[in-house]
Amino acid sequence: MILVSGLIFVVVMGNYLKQMLIIRWRKGMTEQVLGRWLSPTVNITC
Repeated sequence: MILVSGLIFVVVMGNYLKQMLIIRWRKGMTEQVLGRWLSPTVNITC
């Protein structure tokens, strides 16, 4: 029973961390895009 609850906890934590990473990545991407739009003089380099 402890093993099952531990497994569920790990899965939930994994999903939570994944969500946090996706949100942070999206915020970073939007900031980059906004920065490019606001400063067109900067060379667009990928």
